[in-house]
Amino acid sequence: MLRLTSSFALLVVGVSVLAQKTASHEGYSTGIQWIDCTQNVPAPIQSALNITIWDNSTLGPLPPTLTCGRLDVPLDYDKPLSNSNKITIAFSLYTPVTPVGTIFFNPGGPGDEAQSHAWNLATNQSQIFAGLEDFQFMMMDTRGTWQSSPFNCSTAAFNEIPFGAPEDEARFDKYRKTSRAYANSCLVNGDEIKHIGTKVNVRDWESVRIALKKPKVSLLGVSYGTYYFAEYVQTFTKSIERAALDAVVVRGATDVEYITDEVRAVNRMLLRADAYCQFNSSCPLHSQGKGSVITAWRQVLAQAKNGTLFACSEGETTCSQKVSVGDARLMVTTPLRGLPAYDLLMQMLSAAVLQNNAAGLVAPEEVKDILELITPIYCVDDVIDDNSLAGWKAIEKATVPLDPNDLQASLVWQAKLDCSDWPVKGRPKVNLSSVANFPFLWVTSDFDLNAPTEWATLSHNQTPKSTLVVRHGDSHGTIFVPGPARDAIVEYLRTGKVSSSSDETLATVYPPGMTRDDKTQIPDPYSIGFGAEQGDANHM
Repeated sequence: MLRLTSSFALLVVGVSVLAQKTASHEGYSTGIQWIDCTQNVPAPIQSALNITIWDNSTLGPLPPTLTCGRLDVPLDYDKPLSNSNKITIAFSLYTPVTPVGTIFFNPGGPGDEAQSHAWNLATNQSQIFAGLEDFQFMMMDTRGTWQSSPFNCSTAAFNEIPFGAPEDEARFDKYRKTSRAYANSCLVNGDEIKHIGTKVNVRDWESVRIALKKPKVSLLGVSYGTYYFAEYVQTFTKSIERAALDAVVVRGATDVEYITDEVRAVNRMLLRADAYCQFNSSCPLHSQGKGSVITAWRQVLAQAKNGTLFACSEGETTCSQKVSVGDARLMVTTPLRGLPAYDLLMQMLSAAVLQNNAAGLVAPEEVKDILELITPIYCVDDVIDDNSLAGWKAIEKATVPLDPNDLQASLVWQAKLDCSDWPVKGRPKVNLSSVANFPFLWVTSDFDLNAPTEWATLSHNQTPKSTLVVRHGDSHGTIFVPGPARDAIVEYLRTGKVSSSSDETLATVYPPGMTRDDKTQIPDPYSIGFGAEQGDANHM
């Protein structure tokens, strides 16, 4: 059994209705239950320290800046809170002596663990929030995950779902049947699976805000946290002071837009990998010159397609494990996600090409685990535009001219296929027009496979009073990366303003009224250097 724990019907109303909605949200909780943090250690802290509880005698007392709470809220917000209609939400607070404001933080996923960030901040184990330590931070595990009433789904049922594009009706029918079977395994929890996702998460955050008696809060969301918090602004505008949204997952895009942007991004990332190989003389393919990484990948793909790509198991002298086309694509693109691991990709490609051993290209289970964990939340958050084989074939056709390296990499595509017969239908797509005048801060990097930079541009265009900051470099998320783009996030959360970039080679600021043209202003992948301020994993 799988406990949903990790990572990846919008309310659009007028201001007067938003005010009513915020007011009417009062009374949806019974008040905060403050609990002993030492007995409720977040899973990442448990894993890092090999503990289950916090022992003050060996680890020292937890700082008074850390507090832990639970809040009972309605399972179904359309019904009154009661013993038969409630779910418990878990959160942790970091509170300095004299906080200058309160920031709600979410790391994304969807469903990534959140509370450990408050613990790390309180115990000085993290620099993520450097420059913001005088703010109170609230980190809540979203419902159905981690310590917020987690529910179970069947890993065995998920593993039956196919991987890759459906070639024909028979394969697409298998998607539908296995998608429904996985959903049914989640439904053994009762109605919980029907009441998860962004729509209820924002009401949970609002319940916490009210329980904490905060007139307004600011938001810092990363990755899918930007999707969550953009809806929080839409639903409870008057509750929000500022919203810094980093590594943007756009709202209101069509499936074609989502997926073609991902395909553009993965091809840019392969060029970045080639640029890295030329930048780094220790790259095994460096001596072969510009384009060597592209050539190596195409050779590997050709071998996979003709059935001659093999991997050696440990101790084997003759490789016998055939590597599929899907696994080759998956494992070449996986190191390009998150904080790109270019060195790992070079090692895998060079071993496959120079040593005839594609062992590194066998897909690890954790890659597919990501999709398993996000599926129950993702399926209810976004409707599939055309859930027919013809619809999926149309998307595939649209990606072909944008995919010169035949990478066919899109987690959105795969996640939506996993939702092909989900019993709780996804909500209609709605853009940000209802909050067009809210002064968001959107932050992106030029080379981010998880959240293609086009998504931030689209979000900025939907909200003309907002500011867009583009970091010139790699990696998924900027709050973790030193430099002027990160400085802009801190400045905005402190003051509501964003100054011009102190170094245009590292970041560009597009203030309200200025737009970005993705066709001309996403830089050549070979023109940007590598280092800590570019989000290079080897320097961070």
